[in-house]
Amino acid sequence: MSLDYGLGDIANWQQVCFVGEEVDGARRMNIATETLIFATLVIGHGEITELNVCDFYVRLEAHERLFGGMRRRGVNGEQMCFTFEEVYAHIGLRTNASKESDAAFWKRTRERYVEERMSSVKIANNNLKAAAQHLAAKVEA
Repeated sequence: MSLDYGLGDIANWQQVCFVGEEVDGARRMNIATETLIFATLVIGHGEITELNVCDFYVRLEAHERLFGGMRRRGVNGEQMCFTFEEVYAHIGLRTNASKESDAAFWKRTRERYVEERMSSVKIANNNLKAAAQHLAAKVEA
């Protein structure tokens, strides 16, 4: 299924959502807007409204703190996290992403975090065991 979106209800949407000069009748979409469109799938809100902007931002902030910023900048690909002001400026953004309950979102996020951290810790554990065995072999030799 395609991800459909609407920007027309965002205040000053042409200035908020697009950057640069018009070329061949089109302008380039702001990376913040593009990322927020896809973030609606991850966050579990298909729209940003006056009523849910705080909840949307808290979910987005938690996701970015746990898994890293959703945007990159510069040649080094430095991660960028959203500010509340950026999200607030996009009130009126709508997509066809499904609404996910708070309980389902936080359960899914917690499970993903635990799974990713457990994997990292197991790798570190295996690396430490291998290093200890290597040192033990050197001492015995």
